[in-house]
Amino acid sequence: MPYITSIEQLGFNRGLQQGIEQGIEKGMQQGIEKGMQQGIEKGIEQGLQQLRSVVPMLLTAKFGELPEDVLTKVQSIREPEMLSQLSLRVMTSASLHDFMQFFPND
Repeated sequence: MPYITSIEQLGFNRGLQQGIEQGIEKGMQQGIEKGMQQGIEKGIEQGLQQLRSVVPMLLTAKFGELPEDVLTKVQSIREPEMLSQLSLRVMTSASLHDFMQFFPND
């Protein structure tokens, strides 16, 4: 085994400690970034789910009980802009049939 001086040992220990600290810091940063991304994705999905529930509530309030196919179509929409537009269309539609004319075709 080669002989190392106390100064070399001290330098090695400091380097090792710095490496460990940098590794921990980088791991924590990656964990925070991943957690933030997951939080954003979950928030977006929750927001979409709320928008998906608003359109049927508005339709039911205005036109009464809804056919199942209308509910299914609304639940299948993934674009928040489309859901927002549909919620506004409820207000301008004279009937459920009029509303469905604005609905995206399959």
